[in-house]
Amino acid sequence: MARPFIPSFTPLTPAWVDLCEPIANKHDLSFMRQLGSYCSSIGIEPHQVDQAALVAYEAAIRAKGGKRPTQLARDTRKTWNRLSATLPGWPKTQLVVENRRTNPSVIPEGLPEPFILDVEAFIHRSSNGGRFKPLRKGPRADATKLDTRRKIFQLVTMLTTKGKDLSTLSGLKDLVLDRTALDIILDTMWSEGAGEQCAHHYNRVRLLKAVAKDWAHCDEEIMNLLKEAESAFRETTDGLTERNKAKIRQFADENNIRRLVMLPANVIEDLRPEKPTLGEAITVQSALAVSILLAAPVRAKNLASIDITKHIHRVSDANCYLVFPDHEVKNKVDLEYPLPPATIDLLDLYMRVYRPLLLAEETNALFISRSGRQKTAAELGAQIPRFIKDYLGIDLNLHLFRHLAAALFLKKYPGEFETVRKLLNHKSSRTTMKFYVELNNVEAFKRFDAIMTSYTFKKTKEG
Repeated sequence: MARPFIPSFTPLTPAWVDLCEPIANKHDLSFMRQLGSYCSSIGIEPHQVDQAALVAYEAAIRAKGGKRPTQLARDTRKTWNRLSATLPGWPKTQLVVENRRTNPSVIPEGLPEPFILDVEAFIHRSSNGGRFKPLRKGPRADATKLDTRRKIFQLVTMLTTKGKDLSTLSGLKDLVLDRTALDIILDTMWSEGAGEQCAHHYNRVRLLKAVAKDWAHCDEEIMNLLKEAESAFRETTDGLTERNKAKIRQFADENNIRRLVMLPANVIEDLRPEKPTLGEAITVQSALAVSILLAAPVRAKNLASIDITKHIHRVSDANCYLVFPDHEVKNKVDLEYPLPPATIDLLDLYMRVYRPLLLAEETNALFISRSGRQKTAAELGAQIPRFIKDYLGIDLNLHLFRHLAAALFLKKYPGEFETVRKLLNHKSSRTTMKFYVELNNVEAFKRFDAIMTSYTFKKTKEG
């Protein structure tokens, strides 16, 4: 099995060697040496690097079969710009980095300070408390705060498209108390969604509802309007979506199951641990994530949050558990998964050989980026499916590992929903039944077909 690689071109010219010499960060150095190798091969010296050179660089990577050429060229541009701004003697040319965000938002500096302060107060608020509504257990997660802040700025951006003067926003309440502003936001979301159900807009309306209820204390008319919007955007589905059903059907072919289960081991076979590379470190990281998800079908947020001292409990060389305390789990239940020997071996290999290549500073995070930062659920959510697609040609996102675990278990043990509930840590068996009862229908039809087939091919004694 061929492994992903980044192509090399030619040795660096003296000018490129001198330019790269003072770069301290090993990841920045890797990007610039790779760019320098290409530029040296076609006679471009550092002071001649421009946008056209990076476009040609991306095309050359693609022509050589390099993986993710667009992302590599983008990261190279960002690295170049950062070094240009911080490293003495670096060429001052700034390269264009395309903004690929699908939900752009205004920057905080473009808003009045009272509004910004009010947003932060809202984000860091606790529940109201009271006799029957106790305070939250601990502060909101950093990822939740970041997501809330981003959504608020996206809502404000919708106002700018209609010419709303942002200087008039004195506080977060204005998004719901100012009926003109609220109508602009709701109309924009409805137009963007083409009047259809949309999870992104549904979550934004839920945020507006929280602002209206807990922050602005809006009247019944506004609350009813937001409830109607919430209902309109809510995706109504009982069980798996058609899209997820189609992806699960890929594993009706047992060969695809075997290929997925063997993927981590097959990838590792092609590597040379005695000469590890940065690219291979990311590959092994992806293989480890797949191996963990096959043994412990946790949610993406928990996968990304794995701390090697907090969540990985090593009992002995042959016994290791992945554990999460209840306050870190969506359903507020403790999770504990024993890891199989193959996953333990891969974990040891990653920790011993490949993870050190990614470490920029000390951290207990298991899954870290090329700069040594802990990866987010969104980053792993893009990395792992791409890894599986590259090697197997199969579409499989992180959450689908949970659906796949249920599907495979129910195929082997039809009707055992309680075991599936425990495996996926659903609070209620109703949730498990709602999502996976249809999977039993498939097996029922197969059994019935086997019965009918037995009559078709059975000869009578008279025949």
